[in-house]
Amino acid sequence: MVDTTTSTVKASPQDCFATRLDGSGRYDLIKDRCEGDDDTVSITTPNTDLQVFKWDMTAFRYFGDSDGVKITCSVLVCRNIDPSQLSEKCLRCGQTARKRRRREADGFSVQEVGVVDEQMVTSQPIYIIDRRSGNSQPSSDESKGFFTTSGGTVLIALVGVLVLTVCAVLVKKNFLNAGANQKSKNVEEVGVENPTYGGESK
Repeated sequence: MVDTTTSTVKASPQDCFATRLDGSGRYDLIKDRCEGDDDTVSITTPNTDLQVFKWDMTAFRYFGDSDGVKITCSVLVCRNIDPSQLSEKCLRCGQTARKRRRREADGFSVQEVGVVDEQMVTSQPIYIIDRRSGNSQPSSDESKGFFTTSGGTVLIALVGVLVLTVCAVLVKKNFLNAGANQKSKNVEEVGVENPTYGGESK
């Protein structure tokens, strides 16, 4: 889930994918701001909700030597302004802005308007705990598959929340830093009297 904690900016996840801990075996979860093609991921946030982004996904694991999974997301930090003024990448899946004439605004093309920053966010390793009884190994048919559901991998379903919570922190940090820098230009330094100083000793 993403909660930007401020109404001035919002986070727009572009692509999210799972890999083994060594980075191999990429499996797309969110692609071009939308779900993948195999019904394992479902975006649950309405397009009208601009401050929160949530998804659900099927728990899964990799077969082989890897006992863990990590998830990486590419996230744009965008200004929360009228969608007709935003870059297409800042819009939610399925959202469309009114057609408008291409123009230049403040030195940026229409495609860039509203984009504040872009971050790659990676979750901490999520290790698999297989709670199935015995030492059963996956069948040859299962091994051929890229992933499978498993009762021991339900924690994977929480990774979307973990990754995008970090995104929310980045959004808030960028927003607060920008505001602090702006305010510092308008604040005059004033000397403060030291109350413990009693004057010159005689």
